[in-house]
Amino acid sequence: HNIRSYDNQCDFERVLGLDGIYIANSISSEFMDNNLEEIDREEIEEADRMVEPKHKRSKTYNAEKSARNYVKTQITFNKGGTWEDIKAPQRDSEGKLFDCDNECYLHLHGISGDFPPFYTVDSAAGIILANGNVGEYLSHDSEEISTFLSRDGGVSWFEVRKGSHIYEIGDHGALLVIADDQHPTDTILYSWDEGMTWQELRITSEKIMVKNIIIEPTSTSLHFVVYGESMTKKGKKRGVVVGVNFSTLNERRCNNPEEPDSPNSDYEKWSPSDGRGNHSCLLGKKMIYVRRKREVDCFNGQDFERKTLVEYCTCSNYDYECDEGFTRPSHSEACTPLDPDHKLPAEGDVHKPPENCHGYFSISKGYRKVPGNVCINGVKYDPIIVPCPYSGFFSSLGIIFFILILLVLFGLVFLAFNNSFVDSVKDFVDKNKRPVKEPKTKYIDIVSI
Repeated sequence: HNIRSYDNQCDFERVLGLDGIYIANSISSEFMDNNLEEIDREEIEEADRMVEPKHKRSKTYNAEKSARNYVKTQITFNKGGTWEDIKAPQRDSEGKLFDCDNECYLHLHGISGDFPPFYTVDSAAGIILANGNVGEYLSHDSEEISTFLSRDGGVSWFEVRKGSHIYEIGDHGALLVIADDQHPTDTILYSWDEGMTWQELRITSEKIMVKNIIIEPTSTSLHFVVYGESMTKKGKKRGVVVGVNFSTLNERRCNNPEEPDSPNSDYEKWSPSDGRGNHSCLLGKKMIYVRRKREVDCFNGQDFERKTLVEYCTCSNYDYECDEGFTRPSHSEACTPLDPDHKLPAEGDVHKPPENCHGYFSISKGYRKVPGNVCINGVKYDPIIVPCPYSGFFSSLGIIFFILILLVLFGLVFLAFNNSFVDSVKDFVDKNKRPVKEPKTKYIDIVSI
């Protein structure tokens, strides 16, 4: 039940710069279970109206539109092996506790929404910018929307500004630029410390509706382009493009990237994780990135090369997903066969050899390693390898060999219990025996000396 736009773009995005992390929006399973029949009927009615314009809707309730109010955002850290709700920050940008009546999670707008979607770039590993709200479901009310940021690949989040904003990332993640996209404005905001503090910069003499902020494709420079629209005195829209160059701020160059975590370095080591304690492994490997420390005031420069190290991790349950025909509520439970009512094969079919089986086939234990996972040792759920049963030509040979063995056994039994046949064989053997010849005696003279 993934959400998609009218032009079929899905709210399903990979977090760039990191492996195995995706963010997606989907309709609540509880809502779909209760309204699936209504949605199917409304889709049929819509199709009928396309063919017969005079066809009228038979009921006023629109389940498909109501589904828009039951959207949840989820994140996966193992390439879709499991999905989980996004943990909400405890306080907002003003230091106030979030007030949640029921379940309190963070929900973010994707490409199908009315607000700028969650956004990442390859050159700023771990940084995610998004518009959304804290609550039970994703809100479409602009008064409830705020701008959120994560600097650890989606494990933890914090609110950076109230309201919806358009955003862009520069200088390998060291510089963030945002602007209000819901109201006319003449300023933009920028941050050198990944959203902890923001400075205002006036860019136009008149207020404009900012449509987007863009940068060169690698998101490593300090040059941005802001474009939008303004209204003329005659009420007509006029396009506005503004170039912004942050290199004129004369921030110093960051020092000693080759000595991260040292006191004289502006850089640190960081490893993405899935938020499970100290477990810093994603897809069976621990990636160690060198990135600028958050609190320092300096820029990386376009020629900065981010260093990464790789360490392979021991396999655990989290590195496996349920195989086809199996399911489990959580990673703490075992994968079990699906109910017979499901369309996927049940347990009996899973162990059945495939058609035209040649050599060997595998029997699943209910698990398969997540695609792209490179973990080693540890937990193993490798399938059981079983030789294929005889089939085709080899099946015919097996029947022939079986018949030959039966004929041999039958012959031996016949010979053992047929006395006359045995006696005749003995007589035949006796008649054909050759007489034994007596050896000739040879005399030897004994001469005494």
